[in-house]
Order: sequence, then C-alpha cells, then structure tokens
Amino acid sequence: MPELPEVETIKNDLQKKVAGLILQDVLITKKAKQIRKPSFRRFKEELISRKIKKAERLGKFIVLHLSSRKFLVIHLRMTGRLLVRKRNTKPDDYLKVAFVLTKNKELRFTDARGFGTIELLNKKELTKLQEKVGPDPLDKSFTAGDLEKRLQRRKRAIKLTLLDQSIVSGVGNIYANEALFAAKVNPRRKASSLSGKNVKLLHESLKKILKKAIKFRGTTAKDEYFVDTEGKKGRFKSYLKVYQRQGEKCPNCKGKIKRINLGGRGTFFCPSCQK
Repeated sequence: MPELPEVETIKNDLQKKVAGLILQDVLITKKAKQIRKPSFRRFKEELISRKIKKAERLGKFIVLHLSSRKFLVIHLRMTGRLLVRKRNTKPDDYLKVAFVLTKNKELRFTDARGFGTIELLNKKELTKLQEKVGPDPLDKSFTAGDLEKRLQRRKRAIKLTLLDQSIVSGVGNIYANEALFAAKVNPRRKASSLSGKNVKLLHESLKKILKKAIKFRGTTAKDEYFVDTEGKKGRFKSYLKVYQRQGEKCPNCKGKIKRINLGGRGTFFCPSCQK
C-alpha cells in the first residue's frame, strides 16, 4: 500500500501537472466500484466544468480542492494508481475512472485489486475525515513529546501502534519497519514501554526516513504496484535496511534479518540490534 512518501510524491506531481486545469468529462468503466459517493450520475455532474485548484495530502489520502468548494478525496489502498496521460492514448490496465482535463490531459485511476476509494466530499464531510486522521509525522508541530503522549497506555506492539492512522497518519508497513530499526526498538515491544529516549530516537528516525524516501520518490517494493503519475518506479528500495530483507545480513551487526508476523503483517527486524 502506498504510504506517506508515495502519496506525497503523487500529490506533488498532481500539483504540478493538473492544478489549474478544468474537468471536462468523467469516464467511468462498468467495473468501477471505487466511487463511494455520490451516485455515478451525480458524481459526474458535480465534477464537469470544475477547476482543480490544488492538490493536498491528508495522511494516505489525496485531496483535490475543486472550484465548487468540494473535495475529490482519493485513497489508493493496495494497488491504486493515479496516472497523468495525454488524451486518446492507449488505455492503462485496470482502468476504472478517467478524468478528462483541459490541455489535452487525462487523470486516470487504475486499480488491479479494486480496494481503492474515490469520494466527493463537502467541507463538513472533509472536516470529519480530518478529525479521524492522526497528526502528520512531517508536520513541524509534531514533536517527540506529542508522540510520547500518544504512545502512553498503549499496550499493543509498537509496530502495530505506528500503523494506527489515528495515532500517526501516513505511516505504513515499510516505514514502520525501517524507523524501528533505525531507532533500535524491537517491533514487538509494548508501545507504552518505550522510554523517553526511545521515543525521541524513533521520532527523529521516522522524520528522517520519510523525508529521504520522498526525495527518492517513494518505494516500489517487490509487488511493484507503486508508480508515480508517469508510471515510473520509486527509487528508495535500495536504501531499505530491513523491509523484505529477511535472511540477509544486518547492516549494523552482520547478524541475520528476521521476518515474523504481527497483526497479519510481515515484520522485519534484527533481533540483535533491536531491543
């Protein structure tokens, strides 16, 4: 699933490529199940002739601000992609929705497994969504103290706690594994057991890794689902220390990276380095 760096990459691309353009048509395939609200007919009617004013990211959501004061909210989930193409070019595989734009462009939503979502929300509905989403780890106002408060009394494993989008938004399996390795914290530890020093290092590691991943335009993992709006892969994979590297040597102690399941998710760590 695309996480904060991947969604930030897409958001930045959309801001450059489609912000300021006008929606001229919406093409919805018969197999499109991604549109949650409103109905297909109303969805199309409310989008045509609207300008895309700007693109934003809310956790793992992409939010397109429209001139109608409504918001096109997209979640890529497991396999969703947003591709910017020229009109009348070859259809992309698993195409679900195509937003036809001015300047001979199309914004295409494809989804191989079909878990992605598209919603058209008003301001009140967007505010409700914002209230459910935790603080952004890259927000300057999000401090180590804030993270420590959010981890207090959390009896779940720290890895699973980091995946809770109401605790910290945008963090997923890849970067939770990588941040815990950098902070030398065992992913199975109870979140509430982390010391102030542990939390400070985890906070620093999370910010540093996420920023670096954005610089390299995200991670295209072994499943190869994530690509940017041009269909290009992210380049951060070669910088991963533990994620999907089970059986390989730990870059710190030369022990072996181990893989376990936590909450049904593959979890990668060094038993020697992470306590």
